[in-house]
Amino acid sequence: YSASLSGAMEALRDHTFTVALVDLILGDEDGLNFIEKFQEAFPQSSVVIITGRDDVQYAQKAIRMKVFDYITKPFRLETIGQVVRNAHKNHEVLVQKEQLRREKEEYAQRLEREVAAKTEAVHKTARYYKNLAYDIPFGLISVAGDKVVFINKMALGLIGRSSFDGDIYELVHPSKRKSFKRVLNETLKNQKNLSLRFRIKHFDDEAGVPVFAWFFPSDFEEESGAIIAFNDQTSIMESRVKEMRYRSEYFKEYHLSLIGQLASGIAHNLNTPLSIIQGNAELLSIKFPDLTETRMILRQTEHMGKQISNLIKKGKNELVREEEDIDLNELVRDEVEFSKANLYFKHYIETTLELAERLPGIRGIYYDFSVCLSALVQNAVDAMYGCDTRRLLIRTWFDRESVFLSVSDSGTGMSEEVQQRMFDPFFTTKAHFDDQETDGKLPRGNGLGLSMVKDVVEQYELEIQVSSTPGKGTTFTLKFPRIARAH
Repeated sequence: YSASLSGAMEALRDHTFTVALVDLILGDEDGLNFIEKFQEAFPQSSVVIITGRDDVQYAQKAIRMKVFDYITKPFRLETIGQVVRNAHKNHEVLVQKEQLRREKEEYAQRLEREVAAKTEAVHKTARYYKNLAYDIPFGLISVAGDKVVFINKMALGLIGRSSFDGDIYELVHPSKRKSFKRVLNETLKNQKNLSLRFRIKHFDDEAGVPVFAWFFPSDFEEESGAIIAFNDQTSIMESRVKEMRYRSEYFKEYHLSLIGQLASGIAHNLNTPLSIIQGNAELLSIKFPDLTETRMILRQTEHMGKQISNLIKKGKNELVREEEDIDLNELVRDEVEFSKANLYFKHYIETTLELAERLPGIRGIYYDFSVCLSALVQNAVDAMYGCDTRRLLIRTWFDRESVFLSVSDSGTGMSEEVQQRMFDPFFTTKAHFDDQETDGKLPRGNGLGLSMVKDVVEQYELEIQVSSTPGKGTTFTLKFPRIARAH
């Protein structure tokens, strides 16, 4: 207790208070000055003003100073006691609030330090893996949507740049952008791991670099993305070129053997009408010519002329090595007619053509599609050797976007194991051409026919489907992109 301002100020230095009862008149001093000092020294303590002055101005000042209560004289001791108890409780609440505030602040600071430490650890790990990804010995590109967000050193070397942050399609050779976009979109849409062989664009070399790539879905900041990993296929392609050269030389020998077989059949087909011509000529030399014999001579001569014409036409078409519009129906008819030079095909294969009218054209090199169809037909013929029923069905049809060709046989069909390897180079279930111990009448092969079909399919980005049932037969279906003009 102090009756003066100076005494009260001295008490503040020596003691701790939770509640202060302050009269507004402390001797000659104003009690409001003491309240300011008290609240500064004990911010959680409560101040109760006791005064005999009924002054509104002082009351307003007290309210602005946030005193706990304002009591005017005279008062009852019970009232003072209750106010003091309430003030003590208020002090306890304020102390607890301050303690909670400090604890919250300390927790926030500690949490901030922990988050900063963990963030730095994450950044350190990210930098480590980013550096690792940057230096790995194969190309790596990350995309968010169509945007490149990361590209490593190997990939930069393949494109001939020191940095790149543009559109992913700028890095794909124009000839493969359509296929690349289809695979990337399917990866993003279906969250599937896919692969693709394409050419990555080198900014100093128009040919680009052949690569084989794997696509892995990966989201970046809530945007669909993908990681594309790929390796340089240049050395593999060089090896493949060497293999193709070997296969080409091997196929030349195979082709020459076919020519020998076909030449024998052609000679037989030409010999028959020539014999008839000769026989009728002998009759004409004995008798006077009549209309029946003359018509027979003309029919056989016309038949012989068609065969020779077809052979010449096919030879000319196969000499053209540039892309052109091709009538697929006409190609089918030519190949079937040419195959009839093979006596087994002509006399033992029941051939049916179901060719769509007004079939849209396809585009490519005649020789490529001719070899492809010839290989499918020969494969079908060989598959039916020794079967009771030997039916060959060749169909064409189309829809709004594509033209279709199917070659079906009623042969032995293929097992699952054979279907998995049927396009492999040099794989064959027939006797090899060099096999001297096998019955010469059995079909022979070198395992290149269906391999060449696959090469044509990949070269023109066609689609091929195979349906085969052991003991019932096989159907190969090719899907070509159509051109606008209908034949």
